Amino acid sequence: MHQPDKKNKGGLKDSFEASLNYLKIRDHSRFELELKLKKKGFSSSQVKEAIDKCLEYKFIDDEKFAKNYFEVEKRKLNGPLKIRADFYKKGIAAEISDRLISEFEGSQEEYDLALKYFFKSKYKIDKKDSFNKKAQAYMRIMSQKGFSKSVVIDIFEQHLKDEQYF
Repeated sequence: MHQPDKKNKGGLKDSFEASLNYLKIRDHSRFELELKLKKKGFSSSQVKEAIDKCLEYKFIDDEKFAKNYFEVEKRKLNGPLKIRADFYKKGIAAEISDRLISEFEGSQEEYDLALKYFFKSKYKIDKKDSFNKKAQAYMRIMSQKGFSKSVVIDIFEQHLKDEQYF
């Protein structure tokens, strides 16, 4: 089990400083920052005070963090289901997550990203496999990237119905 650092008994100044050090590296959600400070050995009250101060100075903002993270994940060609799961792990409120995801899920933008990933991923499928095995591999790969079932099926129907494609 992780033992708290003895040096972290200093209070708000030390916990706030640790927060700033984490935030210098990259943006964090409130939940992520709380976890990191607790893991570093700060007490619950020190963590709360540091988080409150970060919120006061607008150094952390879950809405802004989620929007930025969402854009980065889309550039990585991740689908809405994977991004939603990541939001949950990062402690993003459901209302923020739902708002961002609902505009994307099933949209033309998701379709375009899924199609782009499809063309990128089709080279990972063994060309010697049967058509059925290739189709299953495609469906699995696209699902793991978090694309909606409806979008995956649309792409499958438009681009894979012909066995010559592979």
